[in-house]
Amino acid sequence: MTPQTFRIIERGNYGAIAQSISAPLHKGECMGTQRTNETARAESPRAAEPDSGKRPELHEPAPAARKHLVSSADVLIGLGFGCYTSWVSMAFHSMGLFATGDGGERVLDTVYLVSIITITAVLFLSAALHVRVGKLIARPEANIVFPVGVTASTLLMPLSSMNDPLGVLAIGASGVLSGVFSGLQLLIFGTTFARLQTRSLVAAVASGQVAASLLFALSLNFPIFEAALFAAIMPCVGALLLHFGMKDKAPDELNDITPLSRQELPDGTDRRTLR
Repeated sequence: MTPQTFRIIERGNYGAIAQSISAPLHKGECMGTQRTNETARAESPRAAEPDSGKRPELHEPAPAARKHLVSSADVLIGLGFGCYTSWVSMAFHSMGLFATGDGGERVLDTVYLVSIITITAVLFLSAALHVRVGKLIARPEANIVFPVGVTASTLLMPLSSMNDPLGVLAIGASGVLSGVFSGLQLLIFGTTFARLQTRSLVAAVASGQVAASLLFALSLNFPIFEAALFAAIMPCVGALLLHFGMKDKAPDELNDITPLSRQELPDGTDRRTLR
């Protein structure tokens, strides 16, 4: 105790005793609170910044959030697939291209049968020669040559209804050409879909189905010449949309479909690991 406290006790002033004891404690508490507040203001990054009165700026979604959004590239790829699918409906699911002569339905069935047999053979050969075919469809000019081949076969289809040798030749040529080139273009779309992630694949297929239905319904209102031209340009438009859609895709958004190297059994008795 301090000498001042002893003098207060001698005088019997107990209220002054309590005040003299609590004053230093209260003073220390206030100083501690002040130091705590100053430390908090120093550690806060916003405390030193003056209040400008502006609202915080809105930033772009984080990369993790953007992965859950459907991009325009997915829609372009889907529209390209929709154009290709609509060509099948325009060419073989209506009489629009085969109504120039008698027996149009018979001619349509014949061309369709030849095309189906050809595309089946192309797909089986592609499976057997998958390495060579994979290199073929990976070349940039493949996305130009194949759609042009489908377009040429479509322009031959109206000539198939002619009752002369030219009509017979057009039946065979349009059926074979459409089967070969549409099958190869189908492989391009197949490998493209294999590289897409599930979110992008679902968006592309959904938009493609909607586009194919609308394009086919639109083609039913055209006369035969305009319908043939409209159907003929669909494969080229689809290839163009596919090109721009894949061009907009970032490499980290695509799956790696490079085939694995062939594995061989190791020499010796230990065959538990492959090399």
